[in-house]
Amino acid sequence: MNFKKLNDFISNQTKPVAFICGGGLAGLGSVRCLGRNHIPVVYLDHEQRHMTYASKFCFGLHCPNPLDDEKKFLNFLTSLGSRLRTEVVLLPIRDPYVVAVSKYKEELEQFFTVPLSRYDVVEKIVRKKSFYSLLETMNLDHPKTYVPNTIASIEEISEIVTYPCILKPSFSFPFSENFGQKVIEVTRKEALIEEYRATSNAGYEMVIQEIIPGDDTNLFQVLGYLNERSEPLGLFSLQKMRQHPAKYGSGTAAISRWKPDLAQLSVDVLRNIGYHGMFGVEFKWDSRDEKYKFIEINARAELQIGLAARCNVDLTTIQYWDAMGMTAPELTSQKEGIKWLYFRNDLLSSFHSIFGGNLSFSEWIQSLKGEKEYAVYALDDLRPFYYYLFDNGIHLPQNMLKACQMVFKK
Repeated sequence: MNFKKLNDFISNQTKPVAFICGGGLAGLGSVRCLGRNHIPVVYLDHEQRHMTYASKFCFGLHCPNPLDDEKKFLNFLTSLGSRLRTEVVLLPIRDPYVVAVSKYKEELEQFFTVPLSRYDVVEKIVRKKSFYSLLETMNLDHPKTYVPNTIASIEEISEIVTYPCILKPSFSFPFSENFGQKVIEVTRKEALIEEYRATSNAGYEMVIQEIIPGDDTNLFQVLGYLNERSEPLGLFSLQKMRQHPAKYGSGTAAISRWKPDLAQLSVDVLRNIGYHGMFGVEFKWDSRDEKYKFIEINARAELQIGLAARCNVDLTTIQYWDAMGMTAPELTSQKEGIKWLYFRNDLLSSFHSIFGGNLSFSEWIQSLKGEKEYAVYALDDLRPFYYYLFDNGIHLPQNMLKACQMVFKK
């Protein structure tokens, strides 16, 4: 680490610096939200090559991977913090960073302001077993969920569960890193037992869950930030249009849709456990009983954090203001009907749907129309887009630059 360059960057700032820890697209969106508000940002990531490093809105810094070694990551931060002579807000974005920072919040608060709950609170929502237990206690609607503890219990569950069903890891981030998928769908008893044995032998705690019927447009998300008193300082909601892979993937297209009932449900659950920090809650509409069902809660910023800011709900900046003791603006109504697009992955999702007969070409074209916020492309911050295209930082010729700008114009 070149501490001199970092120190030079920080010493030239007139505002407290925000350290964004990891996050992929959510990290890039968070960096841009703060940068556009003239807030200095240092972006930390264990990936040595990441497009966010190329953003003009941040100073990039490589750090240890907390998923591999939490203590090494902690030592890196505390060593760094002990050498800084300025106030710094620590904002973890990716799940392993959130878990590590929440676990060692007390140690880190010697050097950083950390607007996030301790791990005993965070674990209640990031660990699926405790999350669904919480929903049961609060009598809130969610998919039928079973928690096996032994091979004998999985055989019992296999006799009563409705097929197809899914196996879902209690902690999602190490599972998806190693297995390349979020969940495993099974269609018969023998496959359920076999997959459970394989995943449990690999050291993963799994839950079994029914599949709620309906396509990805039945998925809704609430994004928000709660202060230390679990009061909402910012709330935003959206409807998903497409995911990749379909059904169990990450969002590729979404549209801002205000759902006050879902926003209130989200706040109620998080207030019940005294949660403090950024969050994202996912629901799915179940046409069988005409109810919204809780799917998951993330203790971090979501991919569409830039869409929220585009719709007048800049959650990242609200979180920074609150951490600094500044008065955040009053809750404002979000702009409706603005679309968010992760273009490359949405092409993959759309082509699968078109060839599968679930989406017509004209419907796809129509879905791309209107005001948009892109996941990667931004006219005022083009370098991450170039990096994303070529993955080597090559600068585009001027004529290609103009062509890209024309394609992505609203």
